[in-house]
Amino acid sequence: MKFSKYNFLKISKLQDNLETIDLLEEANFVKKVSTGSYVYLHLMQKIVNKINNLVREKLNNANCLEIALTQLQSAKLWKETSRYAVYGDEMFHFKDRKSNDMILAGTNEEQITKIASEMLKSYKDMNVTFYNISNKFRDELRCYNGLERCKEFIMMDAYSFHDTLDNLKIEYANIRNAYIEIFETLGLKYEIKASDSGEIGGSLSEEFIINGIEVGHIFQLEDKYSKALNAKYVDADNSSKYMQMGCYGIGISRLIQVMADSFRDKNFLNWGKFSSYDIGIVIADVSNEVQRKFAEKIYDTLKKKNYDVYLDDREMKLGAKLFEIDTIGTCHKIIVGKSAADEILEIKKETWCKISLQDLITDF
Repeated sequence: MKFSKYNFLKISKLQDNLETIDLLEEANFVKKVSTGSYVYLHLMQKIVNKINNLVREKLNNANCLEIALTQLQSAKLWKETSRYAVYGDEMFHFKDRKSNDMILAGTNEEQITKIASEMLKSYKDMNVTFYNISNKFRDELRCYNGLERCKEFIMMDAYSFHDTLDNLKIEYANIRNAYIEIFETLGLKYEIKASDSGEIGGSLSEEFIINGIEVGHIFQLEDKYSKALNAKYVDADNSSKYMQMGCYGIGISRLIQVMADSFRDKNFLNWGKFSSYDIGIVIADVSNEVQRKFAEKIYDTLKKKNYDVYLDDREMKLGAKLFEIDTIGTCHKIIVGKSAADEILEIKKETWCKISLQDLITDF
């Protein structure tokens, strides 16, 4: 991306000690459109994609299957499990034009249990985990701290179906380990605490806690939903039995807010390798043709090598450009300046140093 094409991304001077959500707004990551509802702008959406891909990688490695569940659902199944009344006003509910009760789902136990009951008929079909990454909806009484508690949010929710309680426990441990890999890859310090299963239900649940707020939750549901929805399978003795279930969630949008809180340095964000762009190239003097052409050469070279790179080719002072590159938290920074004629650039990883373009290509 070339910043000159998107001048609206320009960051104005920031007040000191901004709240994280305000910093994310001022730095053009998100825009609040109503209480508890945010638009994810370009820089944020790229981070969301990277986090989602990490979650996908770890869950795929754990032999989970990605699906896409519908968030617009009939209330019928929710009434059968009694959760329609339990969730009450926290749920977005309405009637369609035929007067059917409908909801916008905040979670998907009912829908996936119904689907599983129609697909998994035999014990030979069991011991499978489905996951889904999508926007969820809850009509929160009190939205707070930006992306931490919203009315619309991004969540990964997974559901496992088993023939025995022992196999449920095995998969619970499998997903638990996948979560540990996710949070450790993100460089986050977390705690795992036993918790109340709440409205989700089940015999056992644990929370993954970072900075005191919950970012992940795993549950052994056993047969709570399968009994309510008559989800059965046939075992090896040709007997009909209720499925054993687990469910597992990670609040993606909440996790991103936690990362911003954890790794920011004053008003400078620090996303590490999960920053919107891997590399940012800054031209010290855009009016200098030598600098501009060398910067373009670096930009094209890195793009061909499939690096996620942007070029700040706007007519602005160097200090203002460096301020912006630090504010948005780009992982690696390159300055093309007076040494451009010799094809020497300055790069900052941990500290600034001067290297040739060839050394840069070798280094990356």
